[in-house]
Amino acid sequence: MSSSSQFDDQGFLVVNGTPGIAPAVILLAAQRKATVVFTSLRGCEAEAEQVVAQARAAGLSDRVSFIITDLADEEAVEQLVDTALERLPSLNVLVHNLEPIAVLEHKPLVDISLTEWNRVLSSELGVPFVLARRTIEEFLVGQVRGRIVYIAYCGSEPMTVPASYAAARTGLRGLVRCITKEFGRREMGCNAVVIHRDGRTTFPSLTELPQINSEAGHLAATPIELVETVLFFASSEASFINGEFLDISSRRAI
Repeated sequence: MSSSSQFDDQGFLVVNGTPGIAPAVILLAAQRKATVVFTSLRGCEAEAEQVVAQARAAGLSDRVSFIITDLADEEAVEQLVDTALERLPSLNVLVHNLEPIAVLEHKPLVDISLTEWNRVLSSELGVPFVLARRTIEEFLVGQVRGRIVYIAYCGSEPMTVPASYAAARTGLRGLVRCITKEFGRREMGCNAVVIHRDGRTTFPSLTELPQINSEAGHLAATPIELVETVLFFASSEASFINGEFLDISSRRAI
């Protein structure tokens, strides 16, 4: 899937905007005239500044900014959305980038502590629920045909996914379907892109973005094609697609 949609006067909130393919999603959305606010974890300020520096180099500095937050609880989610709304023309798209690194840590069920289990379920399912709920409220108030896109990651071999992530992923699938069932009739969209990758997979930089050449229907995709898939789901072109949980194998660009 690919998209060349322009996002004039649309506001994007990208959660966890520094790891994985999120930086490329941010920069390409800004190139296509979206205003983007992204979040970064405390301790990752340097990575966030790097994304902003790339945007500045491309003449997009007025379209990209970030907020440092850990989203530890419901109050933090509320504060995030309130702050983002002060910077965005409107909230049209939520892109929630889930943790791309820890999912590659293969850990047997018997070695997972309850603390670790709860942490994963909170970050991979609890926070997405709370944030989706608040985002949908904004869509309803603004009478926006909003789009929610989740970016999830798993290892190249399905059986190597830790039990906690497998449980969270099943819950996320249910969340996507519930949002679709309840709010699809209001022309809101919610879809997920699940990227199967290994530790060797690299993600695109800003300099690669003009070299996009994607075709629909690939079972495997280069990182830049993955970015295009996310933006397709975020666009009005995907209005006929709802509730999808698209699994894609990533391959390194040649």
